[in-house]
Amino acid sequence: MPKNILRAQVKLLYDQIPVALFGECLAVTSICVALWTVFDQRVLIGWLLYMFIASATWRGYIVWRYRHHYEARSQKAWLTLFVIGVLISSLGWGFAAGVFIPVDSVFQQNFVVIVLLGITASASSYYSPIRSVYIAFLLPAVLPYAFWLFAQGGDNILLGYCVFLYIFVMLGSSHYLNSLVVSSLELRLTNIDLGFNNQLLEKKVAERTNALEKSFDILRASLESSEFGVLVVDNHGHIEYFNQTFLDMWEIPQNVITGYTYQDVSQHILSKLENPDAHARKMQHFHEQSAHEWIDELTCKDGKFFELYVKPHGTDKGKAGHIWQYRDISERKQMEHQLAYQANHDLLTSLPNRTLLYDRIEQGIVYAQRFQNHLTLLFLDVDNFKIINDSLGHNAGDQLLQEVAARLKECVRKSDTVSRFGGDEFVILFMNSRREDITVLADHILNKVTQPIKLSGHDIVVTTSIGISTYPHHGKDATTLLKNADMAMYFAKRQGRNNYQLYDEEINYQSQKKLEIQSQIRNAIKNKEFFMLYQPIIHIETGEICAVEALMRWQHPDFGLLLPNDFIIAAEECGLIVPLGEWGIRTACLQNAAWQKMGLPPIRIAVNVSGVQVKREGFIDTLEDILKQSRMDPGYLEIELTESTLMDNTKKIISLLLKLDSIGIDFVIDDFGTGYSSLNYLKKFPVNKLKIDQCFVRDCTKDSNDASIVEAIIAMGHGLKLKVIAEGVENKEQLQLLKNLGCDQGQGYYFAEPLKADDFADLLRQNTLRAIASR
Repeated sequence: MPKNILRAQVKLLYDQIPVALFGECLAVTSICVALWTVFDQRVLIGWLLYMFIASATWRGYIVWRYRHHYEARSQKAWLTLFVIGVLISSLGWGFAAGVFIPVDSVFQQNFVVIVLLGITASASSYYSPIRSVYIAFLLPAVLPYAFWLFAQGGDNILLGYCVFLYIFVMLGSSHYLNSLVVSSLELRLTNIDLGFNNQLLEKKVAERTNALEKSFDILRASLESSEFGVLVVDNHGHIEYFNQTFLDMWEIPQNVITGYTYQDVSQHILSKLENPDAHARKMQHFHEQSAHEWIDELTCKDGKFFELYVKPHGTDKGKAGHIWQYRDISERKQMEHQLAYQANHDLLTSLPNRTLLYDRIEQGIVYAQRFQNHLTLLFLDVDNFKIINDSLGHNAGDQLLQEVAARLKECVRKSDTVSRFGGDEFVILFMNSRREDITVLADHILNKVTQPIKLSGHDIVVTTSIGISTYPHHGKDATTLLKNADMAMYFAKRQGRNNYQLYDEEINYQSQKKLEIQSQIRNAIKNKEFFMLYQPIIHIETGEICAVEALMRWQHPDFGLLLPNDFIIAAEECGLIVPLGEWGIRTACLQNAAWQKMGLPPIRIAVNVSGVQVKREGFIDTLEDILKQSRMDPGYLEIELTESTLMDNTKKIISLLLKLDSIGIDFVIDDFGTGYSSLNYLKKFPVNKLKIDQCFVRDCTKDSNDASIVEAIIAMGHGLKLKVIAEGVENKEQLQLLKNLGCDQGQGYYFAEPLKADDFADLLRQNTLRAIASR
């Protein structure tokens, strides 16, 4: 390129830059003002300072240097300084394009985008004298916005491509302007005559017209490929333009619409709508009010949803008509419906969740008040669900909940509500006029749920406990009704599970008593209100005392003597079972050591331990400290755990029992046969002894089924080389049956009731149980 052309181009750049700097400062300030309330103001101030100091001040300085020290540098040097200033400016605009786009504010978003496009478009005229200068400004300023659109996903991706189309068009425009500038400079410098200049200008105008036509073609192509259905109508109702998307949306043939007016199209659209009259009224109101814009949602008979956006279009002379844009929002509506459904329903069982349940209860209360009816609430809990879930896996647990949900729905009417309250808890809500309806439904549910369920190749039989409350007798609002039904459900569990319990004042009393007991346990430990009794365990064949079980009691100042069933669960729930259980083990070990120091025959002492205490970190360390303090040999300590404790977190329990075994402490399964008895866990756990629950021993001489269960447990234990102890032995016939079946040890009131430490010492010293056992 000739030096004189380059000099003229550089001069043109420097001559135009003051106006560009002024416009840029105004644009920067306007963006900061627009975003001041919706964006981090510190970032805005930082960006403003950058644009004013690093960009505007730098370029202002080099303009001043150029005008006063023009001969000090070469044209390429001045051009390089100019490009550096442009890059500083474009990077600032690129930062704004990628960061200052508020997602939740359409106005500010559009404002920033309009300013950005205006700046980059106007820069074309200022920087096009040299194409590389405009490229250095355009790409860093606009590309971050395109990348931001792609990052947003969805419909924004199409807009991202449109940004690239914009860049392409602006580069073409810049190329054209550059060519025009260069040509003009060349013409001026070579003194081409006016006629040739006019001819060249006409040529350039023709090229510009061609470029505009091409741009229009690109715009048309963009509209044709848009997701929007576009219809352009003039003020007289004549259709000026429509795209193929519009025709496809409303199923209008191409050859038909050419003869349509706006009224014809409107009637066709109304015929497709689910509620055409309502939309027709809105259209009439829109035309009567001459509204500038109109946004509406249309529901079609075929289930589709369209979003309508109408805006005017016109020229400098005024409004020429309206542009009707339709967008298919069926997928969005479907997703909104799905989200609304998920917000009110349980995803696993598809039942109403707790949120929807509360609403249904409140509606039911209003209905019951109006029609003088009764609203009944059944609170159900699947018994021993955690054991099944941990044993067979979470997938099996989910299948179980789904099957229970399906069975509960089969038990009720369509007008009733079955809800999953959470975990393995369900709530049934129904209207009734007779009390008998409640018991009939509860019995039906119990029978339905207990039918075998196929899970992971196993036939599982589960039970449920049901608590019942009614409006208005047991509560005036949803919270009270649920609370009382929940209390009744726990009362049903304490009654042996697989039954139902209607809320009454006794349950409320028991709940209040439970709360009072929970609040007094800590002080009871300090006040030494707990004490231990000792019940002997005898060898059935010899009649000798072979062990003793330590049994905790609470001498309550208000409620009198309380057994473990009255306070252990309460202690577990309030977190005091750990210190209470530790006290029990320590007291038992110290007492056994004291008996041995008295010269009495050394025997094992068995202590019941809560599952909560066992799973607490440091349980083994606590046992070792107690044994060290009491100086009792670990071989004389037996730990009794229930089956439900074993099945809860099996891996951890196995690890703990192996540590007990390594120390020398024996492990006894208490209440064997009442839980999910399984040879599988008997094989895994280092078990030393099985204790047959007294519910089987009590009627073993009267009920052949109980006798068979006792016999099976003894055979199972001996087959696994385990000792078997029967608790609850109360008469000679029971003892004789146990002896005939080969049971190893026995415990019960037939031998001795729980005794104080001194009384048990006398009994152990006399060892009179041999004569009792031989009677």
